[in-house]
Amino acid sequence: MNTTIARFAAPASISRLMWAGALAFGLGSCTEKPAEEAKPTEEAKPAEEGQKAPEVAAKPGEEGQKAAAPAVAAPVAVAPAPEPQIPPPADVCSELIMALKAKDEVKVLSLSTPASAAALSMEGAKARLMQALHEGMCGAAKVDGDMAVVMVQVGSASQDLPFAKADNAWRFDAPTYFSKYPPAPAAKAAHKAKAAHGKKHKK
Repeated sequence: MNTTIARFAAPASISRLMWAGALAFGLGSCTEKPAEEAKPTEEAKPAEEGQKAPEVAAKPGEEGQKAAAPAVAAPVAVAPAPEPQIPPPADVCSELIMALKAKDEVKVLSLSTPASAAALSMEGAKARLMQALHEGMCGAAKVDGDMAVVMVQVGSASQDLPFAKADNAWRFDAPTYFSKYPPAPAAKAAHKAKAAHGKKHKK
């Protein structure tokens, strides 16, 4: 009878052992799963931190780009333009002689000082000037500050032609010229012309 009980008891103990093993295996697998699931979360953190790291590292690069931006150049000082050179008295003298040859009174006045207009309007002044200088040749000029004298050769004779600075240019000074070479009055000039004409007829 004991043998019979042992036979029936053996399968029961085996089944209990199997259940105990199954439960142990199940519990072991349940307890190990959180550990396995925890691994990805722990490994994911460095990965996420690794992805954020380049963004943090990019800031110095942005600062470097800002530092590399070209600086605004300072304005360059512009030197003042040089003053234009005015024609010397000798050149103005040559222009005056050409205007006298062409009997261009407007040009003569433009090459003269403002005070010369009144002097040239005197009786016999323009005729005297044209007669004396229309065949002249301008020579060297003697400059003394704002005054100058140009020697004009007319045949074997010579005359000093005065110039003065006016409006930042050299101009013919007619009043000074006529003070040295006064024009002959029109009456005297006409008398001389008649006398010369009478002498021709007598001959």
